[in-house]
Amino acid sequence: MMDTNIAGAPQQAPFNIAPQSPANFAPQAPTNIAVAPAQGAPNISGSLSGARQGNYDALASEIKAEYPGLASIPFTIMESDGPGKSETFPSFETKDHPLPGQNVIQLRSDSKRFTPQQRKSMVTGELLHVMGAKDPDGKPVNPGFRKFKDAYVQSLTPDQWQFHHRVWRNQVNQGEETRSFEDWMDVSRVDQFIGAFLFPNVYSSEFDRDTDFTPEQQKILGQAEKYLKQKGVER
Repeated sequence: MMDTNIAGAPQQAPFNIAPQSPANFAPQAPTNIAVAPAQGAPNISGSLSGARQGNYDALASEIKAEYPGLASIPFTIMESDGPGKSETFPSFETKDHPLPGQNVIQLRSDSKRFTPQQRKSMVTGELLHVMGAKDPDGKPVNPGFRKFKDAYVQSLTPDQWQFHHRVWRNQVNQGEETRSFEDWMDVSRVDQFIGAFLFPNVYSSEFDRDTDFTPEQQKILGQAEKYLKQKGVER
């Protein structure tokens, strides 16, 4: 279960933490990632319905039209009165899953204050949790997009690593997080930052694309955005 509330995110400021990188993360980042499109990626299947019979077919169609790279990910949009903006339940998760076996995006109570365009960006950003995930066997759900996610992780500076580690530690100390730092980063945190870069119309009050992402990271995530917008991407 993944939520989009980004506790501890910098407020319009660059990362300013003394360098200290966790030992397990010290790779070098590739900056040019060529991913050849694969033909015949399947379309999103199934009708989309809300928990209260809400109809999200039009929203799903808009997302598919703008980001055809997401067409390999079948998903269902639901409504929920739960706290926060939105929540993702990948098909391979079981805990508290509203529709086991399906990729579910929940639009929660705070999402009601957003514009239709922001809600579309929010759902698209939530799909990155699925697009960039690994299944229980450790295989990437979408190898092409995973390459960009891994490259972004590899490009994180020591200051950024320390910042993320401090946020994770605070959440653990407050009883809000039980996952390891590595799992928290891979399953939740990294996707949130990628989504924040791609959809500033939702997260502009929490992030600044120019100061919270290095030039190398901006290049990597710019390539990721192009990947999502091309048809027939690798699955």
